[in-house]
Amino acid sequence: MRHLAPDYIYTRQGLQSNMLITISDEGRIASITPVGAQFIIPFRLPNNLEPQARTQSVGSRNTDPMPIAPGFHPYFTVAQEEKAALVTNGPPGFAVGDFDWVEHIPDNPYPFPHALHLQFPGRGALSIEELPQKGQFSLHNMQVWSEPPTKPDHNFVCFEPTVGSEDALNRPADRLTIEPYSSHIIMLQLKATPS
Repeated sequence: MRHLAPDYIYTRQGLQSNMLITISDEGRIASITPVGAQFIIPFRLPNNLEPQARTQSVGSRNTDPMPIAPGFHPYFTVAQEEKAALVTNGPPGFAVGDFDWVEHIPDNPYPFPHALHLQFPGRGALSIEELPQKGQFSLHNMQVWSEPPTKPDHNFVCFEPTVGSEDALNRPADRLTIEPYSSHIIMLQLKATPS
C-alpha cells in the first residue's frame, strides 16, 4: 500500500471520518498484470444508522486496457445456531433452508439483482444495494458463503456482491475492462435497521 490518507476529526460526539486508501502500482501490480493500476477505496465511518455508501474507484494509468473483476466482500457476524434463522429476499436461487449450515454450507455464486435485504435474528435488518453509475450496474454476482462449525472462525455469513463469480477475470464476458487512462466507479449502499 503506497498511500494511506486519513482525513478525520475526533470530537466528543465520536469519530467523524472520511478515509481514503490508495493502492498504486509501484511494480507490485505489474508483477501480476501487465497494466498499471490505481485502486481508490474511501471509507466513511458512520456515527448513526444513516445509509452508508461504499465506493470502489479503479483507474488505469497505462496505455493498455485493464481487465478487472472487483467486488465487495462484507461478512456479517451470525452465531452458528442462528444461521438457519436468517431471512433474505434472495439472491435468486438462494434459500436459507436449502442448507443445514453444519455439513452442507453455502459457497455458491448467485445472480445479484442489485438489491438484497437481510434480517438477522433478534438484531435487525440490513439492505445492500448497488447504486448505478452513469445508468449502469457493474455487480452481477452474489457469492454467499460461510464456514462449518468445525472451523475456529465460523460465526459469520458472507453476502458478497461482485462483478462475476470465481475466475471472472479470465472470462472476458464476466469482467470489466478499464480503458487506458480512465476509471470505473462502483458504489454499494448499506442501510441498517435495528430490531
